[in-house]
Amino acid sequence: MKKKICITLSRVFPKTHSRAGELTLFGDKLKAGNKKHTIRCNYDLWAHNAQKMQNGGYTLSIRQWIDKPYRSKQREIHTTDTPIGVQRIQINYHHDFHANKPILTAKIIGGNIVDVEELAKNDGLSLADFAEWFFGKEPQGDMTFTGVIIHFSNLRY
Repeated sequence: MKKKICITLSRVFPKTHSRAGELTLFGDKLKAGNKKHTIRCNYDLWAHNAQKMQNGGYTLSIRQWIDKPYRSKQREIHTTDTPIGVQRIQINYHHDFHANKPILTAKIIGGNIVDVEELAKNDGLSLADFAEWFFGKEPQGDMTFTGVIIHFSNLRY
């Protein structure tokens, strides 16, 4: 029997989001092939987990909290033996005060620039929800998120 590597997807938007409490539908999007990855902190952990899956003997268990995160049980929504892929990513937020709108850019560290709209779509979010997820409702000044894309498919940027 294979050992499980667990990852949890949010069932609802977090309290800090303007859509707090609304369903994300990440589970449905994953099953339909529209959620192709998730983005997290801790590249080293996920690179290690990806290597364990590559070596065999591990399966990825994708779960969601039944109710409140960290205070309720988890429900497994999908499993896969296909090794995950990982890529380091940097996402930058800049507010253009002349146009009064946010500007997001993303790049694979040591690699390609990534179309942020495609990145958000493949993460299962609209661009506006994606920006707010990572930078909050009212970001102050320029901000940078550095983390890891955990790919559930063969997609790479």
